Amino acid sequence: MIKVDLLIPRYSGKGGTETVIKKVVDFFEKREDITFHLVLSQGMDSLTWLGTFQNYEENKNTSSNKLVQYASGVLYLSKYFKRTDADIIICLNTTMLRVAHFFKNRYKKSFKLVSWIHFSIFDEKAINSKFLHLAEYHLAISSGIKKQLQSLDIPDEQIFLLFNPIEHQERTISPPNQGKKYIYIGRLMMEGQKNVSELLYGLAQLDGEWSLDIYGDGEERQELESLASKLGIADKVAFLGWVVNPWNQIQSATALVLTSQFEGFPMVLLESISYGVPCISSNCPTGPEDIITEANGLLYKMHKTEELCQSLSIIGEKTFSSEEVKQSINRFYPETYFTVFAQFLYKIIS
Repeated sequence: MIKVDLLIPRYSGKGGTETVIKKVVDFFEKREDITFHLVLSQGMDSLTWLGTFQNYEENKNTSSNKLVQYASGVLYLSKYFKRTDADIIICLNTTMLRVAHFFKNRYKKSFKLVSWIHFSIFDEKAINSKFLHLAEYHLAISSGIKKQLQSLDIPDEQIFLLFNPIEHQERTISPPNQGKKYIYIGRLMMEGQKNVSELLYGLAQLDGEWSLDIYGDGEERQELESLASKLGIADKVAFLGWVVNPWNQIQSATALVLTSQFEGFPMVLLESISYGVPCISSNCPTGPEDIITEANGLLYKMHKTEELCQSLSIIGEKTFSSEEVKQSINRFYPETYFTVFAQFLYKIIS
């Protein structure tokens, strides 16, 4: 049996990374040859995302102080590494990677050390690229991340491209009968990673009948609401807050829009396409170029609001086949993903 431990930083429990982890552990829980164990050394804001999965351990650190979380996490991991008998340890950021590498040498452990980064390596503050060489292998969730790893002179034979998986959806969400209805799902950030202000500026230039439904929350929600008012589009923009499964509430949609400045592999695009809803995305690093094709949407150049506005107009007039949109992401459905993941695990311990 292959024993795989995932070292997970403190997350909100609401993000796309948690969604992917949950799919992975649920799938391998049904197999007898590979087991996954989650190590939550810095605690977790919420554990509801794990559902009924029980094979995890958590450092119940309730401090909101980042330094205290880090120190408590390192102390917890020092005890964990002394007792672990894992064959493979997968780290989701470079802080975990540094700590794992240190204790591997200190306790003379033989596990294989793997990085599995879910953000653009050169854009995410939590990722220090100079420490990626400490991993023996790397799971790259997008072509862009693979190129970034190659640019760090990491050998190709240590890099495995493994796009994140998405479930098939029987339900199809169709365009509205009248006007254009755009959807945004994610954290609310004026600029920063999600760059939602760009979406509002782009829509403000759009003629005709349209509306925007925003699912998500964040500290900058009020600033975005003020911007919508300033641009004269507040009556067309609905801020609906964070919802556990927004797709259950969405009855019709012209397109989902993503205006990020960087991603890792934006699962929200795959979710949208799995329901037959085309997408508009900035061509940011990394991920959108792996997902968006002529069959399922449009890419626009980041920070070019005029190009974004053109894309919003074009996608509203173009007729997409819902079935073709769904079929455009066949390579991301679970059948392929878990076969490749299992092959990777067997390969690195053989």
